[in-house]
Amino acid sequence: MTGVQIVNVKSQLQKISFLINTLSSQNNVEIIGTLVESELQSIDKAIEETVAKIQDMLDKSRAADSGLKLKVNEQILDSCTDL
Repeated sequence: MTGVQIVNVKSQLQKISFLINTLSSQNNVEIIGTLVESELQSIDKAIEETVAKIQDMLDKSRAADSGLKLKVNEQILDSCTDL
């Protein structure tokens, strides 16, 4: 490594150290916790909406289809639900 590269690496390490110290303060921990909780709630809502849509598709398929087509559609939707 050249002297310039070493200086650049030291500079980047100092920036990282500063960011770590900033993020580890209690206030930021609470903010990050709130953001994570909010994101998890959004994910839960999206999952619930998706499950409802899949169930609706399955109900419509059962009402309109029969035989092999119904079986295939049920298997496809069951695979989606398993995800």
